[in-house]
Amino acid sequence: MSFNVVRSKRTEFCDWLKQNEPTMNGLVPQGWTYRGTYSTKFSSSANEYLMLWEISRFQSLDGFPQSGKEGFQIAFGEFTSFLENKPQWIFYEPAHNIS
Repeated sequence: MSFNVVRSKRTEFCDWLKQNEPTMNGLVPQGWTYRGTYSTKFSSSANEYLMLWEISRFQSLDGFPQSGKEGFQIAFGEFTSFLENKPQWIFYEPAHNIS
């Protein structure tokens, strides 16, 4: 997912990310794997951050983020409080799977 953080909250967001990132995979819904959050340096996108997730199957999308373990909804709510815009979700599939 790509997104922007409110300019005045960027330092607070980075601090929040440092604190919460190590435990993220322990809280995510079944079938989800957190792969990291990155700031973009060069992009044609208007968004400045990219949060990468891996899902095991499309059914894993059902109920996100409510389907996460206890604490995930709180962490996801805290995360969204830093956002300037609604995150853009993009789903990729390995190119070798396309026929």
